[in-house]
Amino acid sequence: MDILRILSIFGVVVLHVSAPFLTTLDSNGIQWWWSGNIFDSLSRWCVPVLIMISGKLILGSKKYNDIGEFLGKRLTKILIPLIFWSILYFIWVGRSNLSLDITLITGILTRIYEGSIVTHFWYLYMLIGLYLFTPIIKPFIQDYNKSGTKYFLFIWFIANGIFEFIGRLSGLNSGIYLQLFHWSLGFYVLGYFLDREDMKPKNRIILYILGFIGLMSTIFGTYYLMSKSNGVFRDNFYSYLAPNVIFTAIGVFVLFKYIKWEKIIPAGGFLQRAVQSINKTSFGIYLVHPLIIDILKSGYIGINIYPLMFNHVIGIPLIGIVVFILSHIIIWLIQRIPIFRKVV
Repeated sequence: MDILRILSIFGVVVLHVSAPFLTTLDSNGIQWWWSGNIFDSLSRWCVPVLIMISGKLILGSKKYNDIGEFLGKRLTKILIPLIFWSILYFIWVGRSNLSLDITLITGILTRIYEGSIVTHFWYLYMLIGLYLFTPIIKPFIQDYNKSGTKYFLFIWFIANGIFEFIGRLSGLNSGIYLQLFHWSLGFYVLGYFLDREDMKPKNRIILYILGFIGLMSTIFGTYYLMSKSNGVFRDNFYSYLAPNVIFTAIGVFVLFKYIKWEKIIPAGGFLQRAVQSINKTSFGIYLVHPLIIDILKSGYIGINIYPLMFNHVIGIPLIGIVVFILSHIIIWLIQRIPIFRKVV
């Protein structure tokens, strides 16, 4: 799953590079909107798949049966980076009008508690919730029969992929209380389930087709909704709860599960070493990449680097690659400093 994790993190970078071009159909010209829409849609599966990978690894693990040991190890890996990078981002975002007094401390503590310092940290707060719930759900998932897990996933899909999607699309909300089936928990369990499900080739093909249909629905469904709302952005088909995104994420996860990577990436070769190196920095890349995007765009390095400098076809993926590589190098260097190893 190392390659899938790396591609998922790269997908997150692409999401954040393409996002500014999606506000309206004509904010940077229709060609740039389509470029942003296509690359964003191609990457929409990334966050659900990251959660599914966590579910595969954590729910499927026989380690840490002791609740205290599990929470101590997992929460430490999240809380230390969360606090460090929250302080760093707070200072960076407010650098022009910071006051070196008690308001700085109270401001940081308040924003950390609220989870409102930077938007992409919502993922860390979500992981904390999943980790806290893991000791409850893990015995149920591991000891219960497969039909019980299927039932859980079925209700989860109805609650999120159907009811929630209809509500967001039409404003018609179901009165049935299914909030207990949180969307992130479903992907968490789904990763565990799909990893252990031995699928026949014909069933895999069905999932790949559904995934492709989901991808096309994301691209053209978003355009349709925006064209009906005078070019104002509508994110209904972008939601991680949308059935099109769910099916795309499932298709990608299953596809990568059955690829024989040992035949593609020789053991001990350059590619394997590169994958191992990037995989070790993937979490740090997630943490730092918005800062890199901001620095490149703001001109703090003496030059402004952003997608509009290039052709609309290559601008977004090119900047995504640059940001990804720079983020990897920075995290790799930070990991070489003993005192900072735990923050990435």
